[in-house]
Amino acid sequence: MLTACAIPTKELTAGQIGCPAPEIKVVSQSGDFRASSWVAVCRGKTFSCSYTPGTKATCTEEIASTGKPSGGKAPVSKTTAYPY
Repeated sequence: MLTACAIPTKELTAGQIGCPAPEIKVVSQSGDFRASSWVAVCRGKTFSCSYTPGTKATCTEEIASTGKPSGGKAPVSKTTAYPY
């Protein structure tokens, strides 16, 4: 009999985004024992994460279609107008 081992997505995510595992909600997941990817939400921010056994998990905050990070304001960019 074969037993599948679940990848600890909440714990792997916590180590990358700074949210404690109990606050993380995994909203989608795909993959198998060779590689896995998932989307996690914590404190209003959404992260795309991936993991391959033998490597470190990586998580990147998703950017909303507005160009702003999912959980906050876009960085402020100051420009100077020059009169013509």
